[in-house]
Amino acid sequence: MANLIRFGHQSCQWSSSYSIKIWNFARTLSTSIAANNATVTMQQPSDGDEHQASVERESNATSLSIHVPSKVNNPVLHDIEHIGQFYTVRQDDMDAVLAKALPRRLTSFSKVIGSADIMIRDPAIDIINQLKKRSPDEQPLKFIIGGRDGTGKTVTLAHVIHYCYRSNWFILHVPSVYKWISPNCEVKRSHRRKKFWDQIDHACEWLKLCKSINKHLIGNMFIKKTFHYGRGDKFVKGDSLAKVIEQGLLKSEFSVDVVECILQELATQNEIPVLYAVDEYNAFFGKSAVQDWDKKNIDPVYLSLIANFTRVLEPKSRLRNGAYVMAISRTGAPRTHCYTAKQLLPGVGMRRSEPYSPKVVSNLTKEEVKTFIHYYKMKSWLNYENDTEINEIHDLTSGNPLLLSKISAWN
Repeated sequence: MANLIRFGHQSCQWSSSYSIKIWNFARTLSTSIAANNATVTMQQPSDGDEHQASVERESNATSLSIHVPSKVNNPVLHDIEHIGQFYTVRQDDMDAVLAKALPRRLTSFSKVIGSADIMIRDPAIDIINQLKKRSPDEQPLKFIIGGRDGTGKTVTLAHVIHYCYRSNWFILHVPSVYKWISPNCEVKRSHRRKKFWDQIDHACEWLKLCKSINKHLIGNMFIKKTFHYGRGDKFVKGDSLAKVIEQGLLKSEFSVDVVECILQELATQNEIPVLYAVDEYNAFFGKSAVQDWDKKNIDPVYLSLIANFTRVLEPKSRLRNGAYVMAISRTGAPRTHCYTAKQLLPGVGMRRSEPYSPKVVSNLTKEEVKTFIHYYKMKSWLNYENDTEINEIHDLTSGNPLLLSKISAWN
């Protein structure tokens, strides 16, 4: 392990004391992961049948060959044979779509090495293949991406978003629900609905993201009915979505109303498929740390932004042509062993979500770990000597991608 790490293209020899610290850190974290795995398995072995999926992945891994990077960088063309490979995201796609969709750790790392690369995982391919087969006339598909901490739930969601972007879907992306329910968030009374509170800054931020992702579509999409907002202001039938978004940004005090208008219009149209993509989805139905003017916590039900997005989940307001792909997270939640949708979503959240298909993101197989390390070596970020060291890293991390990246000297 002495020559394992390479920083900034400069190899560094570990001191024995530093090696021992990292080694002990890895062993402690690995033990924690193993204990967590055992406890969760005892508590809830179902919801996606993770054990069976793990067995199938391990059996398929023997035939997995290492291709770093993949020659197929268009997510529209990704299929089962590409699982375990890395693909490179074009810079313009990264800037427009994935800069907010990927974890900060990964975006920071991509800037260091000069390219944004994503490992193609089986849950993402499973969702993408089902989206390819969907019929616009059928009830929209719903997927909830779950899994233990650090397995790649957010990256899986980002891969699906990238596929839909390249397939000309309209994307309604919420990168972090917990950001909307965190403290120190400025609120104002809703001028339209009693008891509700508007989050102007978050609404404007979302409108900018919506404009960035869908800029190739919004100029040619037009609202089909008049929508009143403010005092005497309105959008009329035939106004483009580009105009609607610009008005929301110019008159920021009405930005929450504009978000509602966009969601209503997109849910009722069926010309263009719509992807409802939400990370940290379970926070829609949890507790909020946002406070009103009396310093009392506001129930998320009365936050206008969240109310607008959860309304699209209801049968009478659901998408006519599209799909729902949501990732759940323990961020901000009590630190328990819960990680599945059934465990993290309260009653109302589960009722709004059903029917859905659970997709569990597991740890990497040994072959995927090997591919991961080969990728780091190609980027001159990691040095390794033999398969023994690769096996040691796999054993230390249990194949957990987040822990693997930390062990590989990216902290």
